[in-house]
Amino acid sequence: MQGEAVSSIFVNLMVSARHIEVNLSELKGYEKHIIVELIKEKSRESDNAFQCNEENCKVIILYEADKLSTDTLTYIKWALERFNWCNKVIFCCSDISKLQPLKSLCTLVQLLEPSNEEIISVLEFIAKQEGIQLPHQLAVQIANSSKNNLRQAIRSFEATWNFNPSLEEDQDIKTGWEDKIAKLAKNIIEEQSPKQ
Repeated sequence: MQGEAVSSIFVNLMVSARHIEVNLSELKGYEKHIIVELIKEKSRESDNAFQCNEENCKVIILYEADKLSTDTLTYIKWALERFNWCNKVIFCCSDISKLQPLKSLCTLVQLLEPSNEEIISVLEFIAKQEGIQLPHQLAVQIANSSKNNLRQAIRSFEATWNFNPSLEEDQDIKTGWEDKIAKLAKNIIEEQSPKQ
């Protein structure tokens, strides 16, 4: 990394023969350099092959891409246009509007939230796999309280079962730690005192 404050940086990557995963929140301001180096490296690997095919194609998956600056995105766009390669880059983000500089190069794939019916079927599947008797009405209540967040629904199911393993249709749904933290933060904001 010539001309930068550091000569090298350690990066945690998930790597297989077909892909590389990078969490951009761990790159500490060097996102632009690391991503472009990955693109260049994979481009050089592709140049050694005669043609782009399934054997030499790789995927770079970038998590939290909406946290990249416009300058960084413009630089990445330049690198993608400059290096002719068959590899793919997947930008995972919550807010697609932040990736405006890449719009001309990207295909948007939007993943919709799961429906309550899908969440209920996942909860019932987990219950069956774990040998837990989950009343259907309780599964419906957990799905409704999860606000279409499958991870939250699974945590609520687990917390509710840990609180009372003999699940009943009308029992209180435990939400795990997120709601408790939100309530604690709300109390602190409402009353900013040493007691709180």
